[in-house]
Amino acid sequence: MATSKAAEPQIREFPAQVQFARSQDEFRRLVLTIEGNETGTAPRTLDRVAQRMFVVFKEEEAIEKIASGRFRDGTPSYHAYKAEHATRKELLKKGLQARYVHCRELYSKKELLQYAGDRRHGNVVLDKDDLRNTFRNWRTALVEYPENYRVRLTEAPLPIKYSVRDGSMAMIHNGVQIETVGRLMGFLLAGHEVAGFFAADFNKVWDDAAAASPDNETVVRWIDDTLIPALEAGT
Repeated sequence: MATSKAAEPQIREFPAQVQFARSQDEFRRLVLTIEGNETGTAPRTLDRVAQRMFVVFKEEEAIEKIASGRFRDGTPSYHAYKAEHATRKELLKKGLQARYVHCRELYSKKELLQYAGDRRHGNVVLDKDDLRNTFRNWRTALVEYPENYRVRLTEAPLPIKYSVRDGSMAMIHNGVQIETVGRLMGFLLAGHEVAGFFAADFNKVWDDAAAASPDNETVVRWIDDTLIPALEAGT
């Protein structure tokens, strides 16, 4: 009896421009491209599969701690990291206030609860006050911009963290650390066809999360009833 041969993986080719990040300066350039600065235009849509918390909600003191933990104070990477996050925060704030940016984010409940419990951001352990402020700022955005900043929580695994801008470019990355400078830490793919795979993946998880997490009000209740208590109960 003949045995069926396993299907060969399908290889498909699409035109795309690729940019790489191997330093904090290169990483900053890619992040600002996807979030709307280096391209000279603002994104109409920004979809993010989030790791921990979107850093734009962190206060300057927390950013300082993370920068000092990742890089030596005063180094170019240290200054680039702080400048990147100040710019990203201002970009999102202006975009949401003027309503020209429509941002959707997916968060893993499990990852957020772990973050609240151990407060670990890479190799840095943040204070409870740092995360209280972060969660407060996140909550404020959810309440103030329910039409153009939308979040859903999911129980599903989120194995790949990425951002998609306007359905035309996608970025995958890990954070740069001092010991990883010079290594490939992220890349950006520009092209509607290749970005479409990321957009389709995002939309699938987004739609699947709708029943349990339909709107920002649901997320706000979860922050108040579950996430903040988990932070307070942590060591």
